[in-house]
Amino acid sequence: MKKILVFSAMLLLLQINAPAQKTVVTPAKGSPERKILLDLIRVQVEKTLGIEVIFEVKTLKMQGGFAFGDLTPRQKDGQPIDYTKTRIDPDQLDAFDDWICVLWQQDQQGNWSVRQSILGATDLPYGCWWKEFKAPKAIFTYTEAAENCSSE
Repeated sequence: MKKILVFSAMLLLLQINAPAQKTVVTPAKGSPERKILLDLIRVQVEKTLGIEVIFEVKTLKMQGGFAFGDLTPRQKDGQPIDYTKTRIDPDQLDAFDDWICVLWQQDQQGNWSVRQSILGATDLPYGCWWKEFKAPKAIFTYTEAAENCSSE
């Protein structure tokens, strides 16, 4: 009887924890998950801009092996970036906004990589990323209806 009670309790705990694994999580400031994600995109942004950056995080959500971020790059001292002093083509700065959207994906071994990122977009380019990358809609701050997403 005792074995049945222990087994039942373990089964109940598994059922309680199962939905938690499927919930949207925002990694805490200073957490290893947040550092990994931001460091991955930092490498790309620093290469593009030619300067060291930190990020002001507007949104960072994780679920089901995917993470989405809406970030604002900043100088190492936290000040806004003067994009005229970066590698961005000055002719493109009229159509350039101070933010980056990022989609990360975790592989079978638990390693994260940047799946998609767009720096300086003047619109919301991630509306169909949920469909294109089969990512959970709940991590995004905006999603298009499936019929509005091309299947290309």
